[in-house]
Amino acid sequence: MWIDGTLTALEVLAAQAGIAITPDIRMALPLGMSRDGYTVVGTARTATGVQGFILDLPRPVQCPADLNGDAAVNGDDLGILLGAWGACASSNCIADLNADGAVNGDDLGVMLGAWGPCPAG
Repeated sequence: MWIDGTLTALEVLAAQAGIAITPDIRMALPLGMSRDGYTVVGTARTATGVQGFILDLPRPVQCPADLNGDAAVNGDDLGILLGAWGACASSNCIADLNADGAVNGDDLGVMLGAWGPCPAG
């Protein structure tokens, strides 16, 4: 795939998105792509022959401070953030908005900066 003038292998894009592709798979012939560019289908060369693939890359989060998914950053999200205050116990700590491993004043600042309705995406 051409990204900013550079040819990037689909396996590299998958790895950058955290999708594990075994080394014996080469997504050699992309045949179609979704309008937003995040889903690619095609054929891949594998150790056992040619197979079809669907690469579904994660879409960017439109409103990361909306912790409960109601399309607004408000008191409900603040309650979730305050309830998670302190060190994150797992790698999936949704209230750690700046991804530093802790829920603290820095995350509160991110949330307050995003306060209100989420932008339409």
